[in-house]
Amino acid sequence: MAERKRKMQSKANIKKHWVDRLVEIGKFNSLDKTDKVDYCFACGFIADTTRAHIWARGEGGEDSCENIHLLCDRCHAMSEMLSGGEYWEWFIHGPFWFAPNAVSDVGEMAKNATSKRTREALARKKANGEHCGRIPFGFAIGADGKIHEVPEQMKTIIAMKRMHGIGASVRAIAAKHGVSKSTAHKIVTTDLRLLKKNASSK
Repeated sequence: MAERKRKMQSKANIKKHWVDRLVEIGKFNSLDKTDKVDYCFACGFIADTTRAHIWARGEGGEDSCENIHLLCDRCHAMSEMLSGGEYWEWFIHGPFWFAPNAVSDVGEMAKNATSKRTREALARKKANGEHCGRIPFGFAIGADGKIHEVPEQMKTIIAMKRMHGIGASVRAIAAKHGVSKSTAHKIVTTDLRLLKKNASSK
């Protein structure tokens, strides 16, 4: 079955739908701009705008006027990772890219928003007892989502430590066991108990 084609609202309809509320919340002082020019709902600058969803479509947001704002490229990029309540918080109290002493780099704003969501996702994984982050040599993720020792690799770790104990260089140890020099260095300079503790705490 063919996917149903989306019917997007016209900019004129979106402006007409929102203009009274934009004036009411103090985004604009009057209705003068509404008909003839393209302007950003968020910052108020005259610019080529694009349609931006308040609630993301992936979260059930519709293509209705009530769920769409017209934003300039910069404000759209700043709010790209925001949805619903987070978007409104940004919209009402910002944007602040044009204000003195404000973050003006859109890439930085997008990165910050993404980092926040990443931190939240990692926090949920940790709360569920799931492993987060890189899996160190000697360990693997089990079917339960938790980290477990890999017996063969643990034997390799012990062999690497023995080589280091008799004076072998990190380069030689890495070459012998097929690991990177940084991995070999970390293994031979860290107590095995600490390696296990660090792996289980990630």
